[in-house]
Amino acid sequence: MKIAPIYDPEQRRETPQAEQVDLHVIFLVGTLLWLIPSIAFAAMFFLHGSFHREFMICIWGLIFGISGLVWELYNRHLYRLLALMQQ
Repeated sequence: MKIAPIYDPEQRRETPQAEQVDLHVIFLVGTLLWLIPSIAFAAMFFLHGSFHREFMICIWGLIFGISGLVWELYNRHLYRLLALMQQ
């Protein structure tokens, strides 16, 4: 293990460049993945009449996913600009 990069900035490796990412796709896929089990649990609720806490977990996953999509819509320019500034 080399100790020189800790105290000598000249010995450090160059930091990697920031990548352009599209968080819209990530939030959308995650939300759709929460939608599948929530439909299954909703069907179980309507067929059997019993409420499962797993259904609420799926609903919270959908709420967080939709909130992430809304956040991404309003802040897309900020995180894209940050990646461009670091190049």
